[in-house]
Amino acid sequence: MKQSILTLIICIIVLASCKKDVSYKWNEAPHNAFTDLIYFDNLYYCTFREASGHDSYDGKIRVITSEDGVEWKDFASFGIRNKDSRDPHFFLDDNNILTISTNVRSRNNDKQNVLYKLTDGGFREYSPVYVDNDYWLWSFTKFHNKLYSIGYNTKQFCCSNENSKKDKVLFYQNINADCTNFNPNKIDDVSSGFNCTTEASIIFTKDSTLISILRDENDDWGSHIGTSKYPFTTWKWQKFPYYVRGPKLSLLPDGKIFLCAASMIEYHKTYYATIDPNNFKVLKINELPSGGDTGYPGVVVEDTTALISYYSSHEGTTKIYTQRVKF
Repeated sequence: MKQSILTLIICIIVLASCKKDVSYKWNEAPHNAFTDLIYFDNLYYCTFREASGHDSYDGKIRVITSEDGVEWKDFASFGIRNKDSRDPHFFLDDNNILTISTNVRSRNNDKQNVLYKLTDGGFREYSPVYVDNDYWLWSFTKFHNKLYSIGYNTKQFCCSNENSKKDKVLFYQNINADCTNFNPNKIDDVSSGFNCTTEASIIFTKDSTLISILRDENDDWGSHIGTSKYPFTTWKWQKFPYYVRGPKLSLLPDGKIFLCAASMIEYHKTYYATIDPNNFKVLKINELPSGGDTGYPGVVVEDTTALISYYSSHEGTTKIYTQRVKF
């Protein structure tokens, strides 16, 4: 009898723990997707798109906050009337103001990168990003007080019927404090070696090496990992034997690389992996509870764990989930 009671107590504790670690935080719109995550000023901020569908033109941006990464509160919602706001990403500008970048498109598929900044207790539309709007600055990384991004050509042959002959991707660095202006630079070895390069994530190692992973839409068996050193004019690229959608790179305290992305093994699953920074071999890969329309994670690395936000439709409609995982 005592053994049965003890077993029951253990089961309850385990179930409670699992429920705490993995839970969806938002299910208010028909389609909740494309997340990012940051820890700023003693709060976790999670942002994502709300819309009627994956490719609909009615997307708005939602922000929720949490003190512990478990219980979340609604914080803000914003967008531009009659336009679709997509793929919000956080960064801190040179004045340490929390900023969200979104890509806004109209029904005729004109696109623009637009910034929102945290002021007076909410996010306010601040400014467009003054770059060639054919390029989508998909995500951002801060290093040594500079903000960096790899933007991809949204009018290249695989993204548009315009078949643009401009560079497929460009490397951007901010040139003003509020991060509305960026200098574009060519990334060598791209046009001849890549097919349809799109979403990218960047990290910097302790020795100031830039590492980027780059999705290749027309490459079914892999993606690309590149490295560069300041001033980032020379790049070395190699194949990465996993396809990635919406990739997010982070650097772990021990120097290993943490990658979270969709489709690494099964297309309709989201994964996280640790990677050797010396040869980019995958040391360990795990599947998050996911299925159907899924992916586009945000990651906050803390000590021996990472808090991950992502979306998935394995339980019906697309919901926002978080999970804290050990490395």
